[in-house]
Amino acid sequence: MRQPEKPQAVLLNFTANTYHWGCYGTSMELWQSLVELGYCIEMVNVQEIHMFDPTPQKLGDFDDPDFGTSFLKANMRIYHLLLSADVVVVNGEGTLHGNGKAAVNLLYLMYLAKVNFQKRVHLVNGSFFPADDGAPNEVLDMLYGRVAQKLDLLVPRETDSKAVLDRLGVANVLGFDCLPRFIHRHGALHSHVFQPTIVVAGGVNMTREQAQKFGELMAPFQSGGTRLKFLTGAKAFVNQEDARIYEEMMRHCPALECVNALSMADWLSTLQNAACLVSARYHHTLAAASLGLPCVVFPSNTSKTNASLAMLGLDTMLSLDQDPEPIQHLLNEAMLQRLAPADAEKVQQVVALAKNNFMQLEDQPQS
Repeated sequence: MRQPEKPQAVLLNFTANTYHWGCYGTSMELWQSLVELGYCIEMVNVQEIHMFDPTPQKLGDFDDPDFGTSFLKANMRIYHLLLSADVVVVNGEGTLHGNGKAAVNLLYLMYLAKVNFQKRVHLVNGSFFPADDGAPNEVLDMLYGRVAQKLDLLVPRETDSKAVLDRLGVANVLGFDCLPRFIHRHGALHSHVFQPTIVVAGGVNMTREQAQKFGELMAPFQSGGTRLKFLTGAKAFVNQEDARIYEEMMRHCPALECVNALSMADWLSTLQNAACLVSARYHHTLAAASLGLPCVVFPSNTSKTNASLAMLGLDTMLSLDQDPEPIQHLLNEAMLQRLAPADAEKVQQVVALAKNNFMQLEDQPQS
């Protein structure tokens, strides 16, 4: 007799409804792949991860039974989800860096699931930076390493996070972000069509001064017949910084159009039909590379973008504070269709690497 029950997965840190459409794509690829593997899925949204209280204040709280009881009483939904789960799949994305509330909450939930509830816990599709700069940090390394050592599977999405886990002595398997796999699923790899348009995206750590420099950088392209589009939009709960960045850029580049994509299809279409992307956003950049759109990219709040682009054979600019001349040269090359996109073979390689996020999930025994 075939097994009549479906195994149940709890998917922590689900981002499809939040921040921007790139998060939608990578989270929905996780969800769809788990469905195809036969799982019934319960999701905990990234917004919930940010709001859980109480948040551990010290490492000792992770093993304190009184703290654990207080946490579960205050968050009964989590108690019921973890109790009934066969596996806990954690969508890491960019949450696990530093000691912010969301990062500590997510670390604690993983620890609870493994140590207290004795569940299989897989941390996948994410970056892993105890310190934002990736350097050793005694306190943060102890916290992150303590949790990571307990988990059943860790699949970092780029080589710098893998290097951190290797340094901490934590077994792991290199993967990649699920967004290129999502784009591949929908038949859009290498679907770029040149249009005389430069698409611009902001950045999670972009300061007011950098946003103004970004506007100054783009201003010379206003008068040459080039359309300039600022790409934003999300299914819900769009990120808060885009409105500020766009306003600052408009001070110097009033021809910059704001494209608030209302669907994943609109978001991808904006990137498909352009000359290049100029971005400090991680998922916008991965989408451009997957579509075959040339891109000029600035670093994010960790080295995740630099490392992921290196896996695609692409470089990252130093920063928005650098000399603008080499950046403008690259944009001019893009307008002349002389700026190379990511190599198609390397894109296929990272799509294949993303499959590692689903290791050990076939024939998952039920609790």
